Amino acid sequence: LTFTGLVVGAIYSLFALGYTYDDAVALAALWNSPTPSDAKATAGLKILEGEELPIPPGGEAATAEQVLEQQRLDAFFEAGYDHDDAVALAELWQVADVGEVKVTAGRKLLEDLALPIAPGSAPEAPAPPPSAEDRALEAFFAAAYGYDDAVALAALWNSPTPYDAKVTAGQKILDDLPLPFPPGGETAPDGGDGDVPA
Repeated sequence: LTFTGLVVGAIYSLFALGYTYDDAVALAALWNSPTPSDAKATAGLKILEGEELPIPPGGEAATAEQVLEQQRLDAFFEAGYDHDDAVALAELWQVADVGEVKVTAGRKLLEDLALPIAPGSAPEAPAPPPSAEDRALEAFFAAAYGYDDAVALAALWNSPTPYDAKVTAGQKILDDLPLPFPPGGETAPDGGDGDVPA
């Protein structure tokens, strides 16, 4: 994904309407986008072109502070830096939060200050261990469930978002518990396990 001025503006438009990162994850699944960032850019461009998105915003409108933070993150990635560079900067600056480092580095770039490493120069950082949420999502998709299934499960379970339903369903799969219907959205003949998950 190339962060041109148009794309950056499109992403701001997306967040200004109240769309959140979870919405971007849902759109990425719906559109088969490589990453949520790609989905954010695509969604923002659609908004700028007057098109409606397939899902409503799940969060409140972005605050000025959130927009500023997003600008700084975009500046970091637009300059060619990546997560591995952020890990290297975190070690150099002795900051534990890599996300905070990305924001700080982006602010410096917007202020035309040089960073101590070149873009893309850091070695590959070791992958963090997957979280329980990551494992649940992986189990959900590995069982051949998709976004439409998540929408149906969210409605059945009164989940806040399809993303929450995916996590809940994935955890049930890991716990060898049945879901209300098989992959593809067809409900089981006896209604399956339609209770709201604990």
